[in-house]
Amino acid sequence: MSLINQMLKDLDARRGSAVNAALAAPQGITVTAHAQSVRLPSARLAAWATGIVLFAGVGFYAMHWWESEPAGTGTFEAVAGAQIPDGRASATAQMTLEAPSPQPVIEELSPAEPEHEDDRIVQSATLAPAAAPSPAPEAVVEPRPIKTITPRQKADRLFAQAERALAAQQGQKGEVLLRQALFEYPRHLSARTRLAALLVGRRNDAAAERLLAQGLAGGNFRLELVKPYAQLLAARDALDEALNTLERVAGQGSADAEWHALRAAILYRMDRHSESADAYQLALQQRPAEALWWTGLAIAREHNLQPREALHAYRRAAGLQLTSAVRDYVNQRVKALQTTDGL
Repeated sequence: MSLINQMLKDLDARRGSAVNAALAAPQGITVTAHAQSVRLPSARLAAWATGIVLFAGVGFYAMHWWESEPAGTGTFEAVAGAQIPDGRASATAQMTLEAPSPQPVIEELSPAEPEHEDDRIVQSATLAPAAAPSPAPEAVVEPRPIKTITPRQKADRLFAQAERALAAQQGQKGEVLLRQALFEYPRHLSARTRLAALLVGRRNDAAAERLLAQGLAGGNFRLELVKPYAQLLAARDALDEALNTLERVAGQGSADAEWHALRAAILYRMDRHSESADAYQLALQQRPAEALWWTGLAIAREHNLQPREALHAYRRAAGLQLTSAVRDYVNQRVKALQTTDGL
């Protein structure tokens, strides 16, 4: 800015000198105080005024150009041309500003050709995308079936435990297990009859009879329950009820030797000796090695006045295994019949 100020001072000084020179009086002319005596021709005066204006205009333009153009700028035409914007350049600049800049194109570099076969294998293995391992198929795990124990199965297990306890002379434990089995499955015949036998062995016939009657409740007459129940009835002299109970399972008992033998014993006590003998005969047809049944048949025949048939039955009983008391009775009856009838 100091250089520009200096130029303005110099320009002002030159302009002042020019004005003074223009206004100075020509040589040989004396200026007096009277204006009328210094009259110049009008044409000459106009020329001088025009020159002063041109000189001032050129100086002002030069000062303006000096401030705007840096050092080393070209000619006046170049400067004047730079001040006028080109329409095509403006349009191009406008398009450049409005249009988005193009994205740089990235060329895919092709891999260099391997010199050796091993390099080609390595390069192909490197460039080739690794195949994703296929997921292993999930193993199908089938749900395990839930094991459900039925009441009958649970009762069977308890009954087996009770039998082991009874075999080990653990009667109290066996009885508890049998009762648990009946609680789980009241229709478990083996548990009911086994428990009834335990009660009879303890001389608790009444409890055993009730236990068996509960099993027969509702008309559920089964041979396994009827036989011990009828025997208990006969033991307390309820002979008619015992016989009727047996008759209700005649279809089941016809093939059962014990059913026939029990019926024969009840008939004998009812003094129905002929029917009793017939029932014993049916029982012995199925199990001929039962000494007591032969003894019962002999007694029934003897009471039915059939000594020969009675002696034959006693001799069969004597040839089988008997207790000492029964054997003594059988031997006495054999001797008596032989002596009386000469057999």
